[in-house]
Amino acid sequence: MTTVLEGTSGEYQIDAPTVNGQPSTHKDPVLTETATAFMFHIRAHRIFTRRFNYAGMVQNGNAHVSLTEVDRPDSTGRPFIGSATMKVYNVAPGNGIVDVRGEIDWDSDLNIRVNILAF
Repeated sequence: MTTVLEGTSGEYQIDAPTVNGQPSTHKDPVLTETATAFMFHIRAHRIFTRRFNYAGMVQNGNAHVSLTEVDRPDSTGRPFIGSATMKVYNVAPGNGIVDVRGEIDWDSDLNIRVNILAF
């Protein structure tokens, strides 16, 4: 089962890559200078799959995902490193969505912030 969630976002400027302190001359056509960061809050344990909405995502886009435990299940929650370990297994960008499969190694639901950086 896939759950669709809405989150908060922000625009961030990503500096061009450097090699030994000098601008890279690599001309990769997928390299962009703008990324959007999203925060979603879920409750989960063990292996989970969730669908997150992002209207700007495209089928061949890039999405980087991280997980962190928070003390409250909303945008005011403070991240901390608790006893549970967390893993991101799969990330699949699609048109307007990002599907994420991960694992929270705990026996009951925890408050989790899912951070997505989309290019």
